[in-house]
Amino acid sequence: MRAKLGLAALGTALLAVVIPPTVSSAASWQPLTLQDDDYVLLNLPFSYRFCGTSYSSVYVNSNGSLTFGEGDWTFVESTDGFLQGPPRIAGFWDDLNPATGGSVAYLSTQNVFRVRFQDVPEFYDFGAVTLEIALNRGSSQIDVAYGGTAVRKPSVGGHGPEGGKAAVKGRAPKPIAGGLTAPDGLVGVTCGRDDTTGAEQESDLTRGATRTTHNMARRAAIYELFDPFTNPGDVNDLGGYHLRFTNVKAPV
Repeated sequence: MRAKLGLAALGTALLAVVIPPTVSSAASWQPLTLQDDDYVLLNLPFSYRFCGTSYSSVYVNSNGSLTFGEGDWTFVESTDGFLQGPPRIAGFWDDLNPATGGSVAYLSTQNVFRVRFQDVPEFYDFGAVTLEIALNRGSSQIDVAYGGTAVRKPSVGGHGPEGGKAAVKGRAPKPIAGGLTAPDGLVGVTCGRDDTTGAEQESDLTRGATRTTHNMARRAAIYELFDPFTNPGDVNDLGGYHLRFTNVKAPV
């Protein structure tokens, strides 16, 4: 665990500022001012169904994730925190610090809500993160696109144990300018403590060459933890990649 004292440990109350959606046919990216280990609550432009619950707002956490129902300042990514925490879309959960560089912004239209982290550095400046998360109206589908480039693992077709498919149907997101050089982090989607058992195992998220769809039907969580400090071979290979999570609903 990194020896960093978070705001909550100092007894500082973290207050979420509710920001209404900006919706128009010519919507533009709206910047968010986030400090280290911070979060902000945004109203969504439509009702979004996630893991069986409809939400009208979402928390953008400065450490690379979106959560529903409560914000999260936690700067140490962990499997336990992911599975036993709030419902979460972890674009790249890591100890990020947007107060020292990069930017975080959101784009809100009638049919899609996007959040972008652009070259946001890690607190200890090992690397930076660029990614975009998109929530689509009328579906329990999530798209996550990453900046940067990376050497790909061999492509694996068909369904794996985590429900992955090598192909992504539908329009792929536009390439994102920016890097993805942070070596460690946790990526994935979880329905949170009310639906997980806490024993869900991680999966290889990058089964296709450049994109993969993960079907979450009857699954409470799909995720991958990158930790090269413990395992030198466990490197982040998401640069320039596109992940899609479908059928995100509470398991039966």
